[in-house]
Amino acid sequence: MKATTQLRKLLAQPGAIAVPGAGHAGHAKLIEEAGFPAVYMSGSFVSFTYGLPDVGLLTLTEMVQQAKLFADRVAIPVIADADDGYGSALTVMRTVREYEKAGVAALHLEDMFTKKHGVMASIPAAVNRIKAAVEARTDPDFCIIGRTDAMAPWRTDLPVSQRADDVLRRSLAFAEAGADSIFIQNVDNAATMRRFCSEIPRPIMVTMGSWDFFPTLTELGQMGVKIVLYPVQLRDKIVPVMRSLLAELKSNGRLTFTDSEKKAKVAMNEALGMSRFHKLIDKYTD
Repeated sequence: MKATTQLRKLLAQPGAIAVPGAGHAGHAKLIEEAGFPAVYMSGSFVSFTYGLPDVGLLTLTEMVQQAKLFADRVAIPVIADADDGYGSALTVMRTVREYEKAGVAALHLEDMFTKKHGVMASIPAAVNRIKAAVEARTDPDFCIIGRTDAMAPWRTDLPVSQRADDVLRRSLAFAEAGADSIFIQNVDNAATMRRFCSEIPRPIMVTMGSWDFFPTLTELGQMGVKIVLYPVQLRDKIVPVMRSLLAELKSNGRLTFTDSEKKAKVAMNEALGMSRFHKLIDKYTD
């Protein structure tokens, strides 16, 4: 079954779906091995693997290259960050085609002009991105996700009291333009989330990283949320461990491994297909 069709089936199932974020294909393999039904190619996490902050420095070419690696390495659907589409409406169309060819199941397009703490795009400009994306896709199951940052705390153009209404205006316009799902950032209470889920006629996607409270996956499903992304939680857990290990290595001149850690290395290699490749080497070696 195509990855795009798999994702459509997941969207049709009851309850919320947990989708962890990954920075490279190795992470994606581990997420698949753990039994998650999909993986998120997080722009922030991918930027980290390049040694860069998530401020829009990666290009379409670099992101597509990563998208292809993700899709090549896992059988589960990949939901990919596509920032603002990397330029004009024509560039958005190219972005969709390149992501489709890479093999991902969905991408999301945001409604900012400047990446991170930037200026919100007007509703007509953001809608044109969605329309261009919908026109560009060749696989009808490929999901176009409209992302809105209308509730972002850095906004200065709109009072906090008016931002939820702006989310609704934008989300409904994205849905009318053909978006298959709506990605809402920075929702900070359950009542507002329930309102969005009840009034927006599309599956709702959120990130746990943007919440000021921490409902469970089940609770989010009960609110009406369909996809819950965990974009950088793995990174944020891994980095302190790496720093601790580096400090140990610098201090002691070595790292020690427990039996369970040694077994974990073997399991990791198996997840990457080591045995299969060894068999191929034996088969084709004189």
